[in-house]
Amino acid sequence: MAVHITAMGHFEIDTYYRTASARARFLSSRDRPTLMRLAAFLAHRGYRQTRARSLLSCALHLAAWTERRGRSLSTLSRQDVARFVDHALRCRCFPRGQTPGRR
Repeated sequence: MAVHITAMGHFEIDTYYRTASARARFLSSRDRPTLMRLAAFLAHRGYRQTRARSLLSCALHLAAWTERRGRSLSTLSRQDVARFVDHALRCRCFPRGQTPGRR
């Protein structure tokens, strides 16, 4: 599936998230502008849809994790990222095989 990018650099979120609930999680994130820039970057660079979806799901997981701590992606320190990696290694946020974008 091709990614449609408008003249303004926007893209169709449906390209990456097929279900309404997955789109809602993406679009309701406090870090939506950052996630949108990442998605547009991946589309512009020609990432395959499946790889881009995987990367965006990881970024959305990080955004949700930081949001639960009252933070945003733009305020993360190296120490925060290290804590998230520790979290991700033992994460139970989503049922096995699921990610924030595929529930």
